[in-house]
Amino acid sequence: NQKPTYVYTDTEGKPLFGIIRTPEKQFMAVRPDGKGGWAYGMGKVNPTLYNLPRVIEAVSKGELVFVVEGEKDADNMAKVGLTATTNPFGAEKWKPEYADYLVRADVVIIPDNDEVGRRHAEQVARSLMGKAKIRLLELPSLPPKGDVSDWLGAGGTKEELLSMAEQAPEYEPKEEAQEEPRVAVELPPPIRDLGHALVLAELWRDRYRW
Repeated sequence: NQKPTYVYTDTEGKPLFGIIRTPEKQFMAVRPDGKGGWAYGMGKVNPTLYNLPRVIEAVSKGELVFVVEGEKDADNMAKVGLTATTNPFGAEKWKPEYADYLVRADVVIIPDNDEVGRRHAEQVARSLMGKAKIRLLELPSLPPKGDVSDWLGAGGTKEELLSMAEQAPEYEPKEEAQEEPRVAVELPPPIRDLGHALVLAELWRDRYRW
């Protein structure tokens, strides 16, 4: 019956599930047990966005909605008067249906300062394409693996964040490298010396001269 550190609600603010964060940075999902307490696991509860009622209100008013990586970051941004959300269970766990709550929103995605964080931001941005205005804001002077909470803790302000968000470029998807198609080469079955030789010649033809 341990109370969750972070509570996710439905659109009306009714608790759906929670996340317990331990001092060792382990995370466990819990859900209301119907008796005023909490039971471990998600059960049949569908995950949703953090701070959902506030996000819906901000979208309806045309206010900025920040997407960050983690509930701690969303809470710290709320403390300075900004609307922020995140998905449960960490980086690269964003679900396409989360984007439905951000249709016609003005979204600024703030990645953590590592490759996982940047991949996560890209995943979020791609899911919002055609649904929302999207900008990616990489914060300056972050330490490796740093996040917006570190930035705020180092003296960053709401006004600075809003200024950088307004100047951030609109998102453009990265082009994924495509491999050149390989040409199929028909070889005889390698059951004799000649067959083996031809197979080896084809496999190593870029590295050796014959």
